[in-house]
Amino acid sequence: MMMPLLSDPDIRSIADKIILALQNLAPEDSPWWAWLPAMTPLAALVAAAVAAFFGWRNIKAQQRALAESQRSNARSEWWKRTQWALDASVSLDPKMATYGASFLAILAKSSLAGAEETALLEAAEQQIAPEIDAAGADKIIQDALRFGYEEGVDSAPEPADNGSSKEVDHGRRKKLRPNE
Repeated sequence: MMMPLLSDPDIRSIADKIILALQNLAPEDSPWWAWLPAMTPLAALVAAAVAAFFGWRNIKAQQRALAESQRSNARSEWWKRTQWALDASVSLDPKMATYGASFLAILAKSSLAGAEETALLEAAEQQIAPEIDAAGADKIIQDALRFGYEEGVDSAPEPADNGSSKEVDHGRRKKLRPNE
């Protein structure tokens, strides 16, 4: 059996019916908010990027604050050492005065000393102990380097280091409690 062939008008009629049926299947114009769920992943990405930016900025601010705090602590320790060296340099003990004056020279070379502090320490060194010869000062500097002091560099204290130690007593308990 053979199927009869369709004429052009029959084919057009069938095609028009199919097109009309497909047009009836198409959804109506959706409201403006219908596309919002499709944007959810984009909104999540934007929120994550904004949060990452502010987190990064906060970390950088904390790093700057920590660096400033460490530098401030290091300068504070440098000043304590400088005070000790100034006190030692005017000691009646000649050896202690020599050590103090030599350490003033070392402290003046520290990266923590500004231009004004360096000039002040150099002037104090010249006024306090002008009789120290270069060889004597070099020997003291070499001794300091041998015991771990790096010339011109001070390190920041360890976190939570307040400079005290429970291991060192200095005889204070005996002075406070003589009966023990």
